[in-house]
Amino acid sequence: MGHVLHVCTANQIRSAMAERLMRAALLARHGTGAADLIVASAGVQAWNGAPMFPEALDELRRRGIDAADFRSTVIDPEVVGGARLVLVATRWHRDMVLAVAPGAAEYVFTWQEAAWLLADADRADIVGDTLPERVAGLAALAARRRATLGPAPDAVDVVDPIGGPVEGYRRAADEIDAALGPVVALL
Repeated sequence: MGHVLHVCTANQIRSAMAERLMRAALLARHGTGAADLIVASAGVQAWNGAPMFPEALDELRRRGIDAADFRSTVIDPEVVGGARLVLVATRWHRDMVLAVAPGAAEYVFTWQEAAWLLADADRADIVGDTLPERVAGLAALAARRRATLGPAPDAVDVVDPIGGPVEGYRRAADEIDAALGPVVALL
């Protein structure tokens, strides 16, 4: 399938915001060509069909992104297996994804880990002509860099803002958006 999958716990805040933030960034960068790449999200402890948390919706609206139609999805091994890049909120989520799909180790990264691995990469380093091909090339480059650079710095998790003040939702969205920047720039 060659898609990007974002994962958090319930798929109602962080991964939901990441899905919509990435879609908006790809649309801004590639116009209608962004439709060539499926960007989805799921939760490791989600249930299907739950709406996004109101605070997360409000934060996306503040950024000009409408997500009123969003509904959560439970993680599925086939969807993970069909992805070419899986971006997750925390190292714990990475472990949960790998428990569901052990063969995905080469293309599962936390958002901030991917940003760290790809920060100084050149667009020419990514192979592929189509967006799905470039996503696969990007994941392969990040995996190679992870093998040579070693473990990422300790601060690679995006904290869950659930139950906290609205500023926590804004901070989570800012961290996700900043981490997605290098990824989208390389596509």
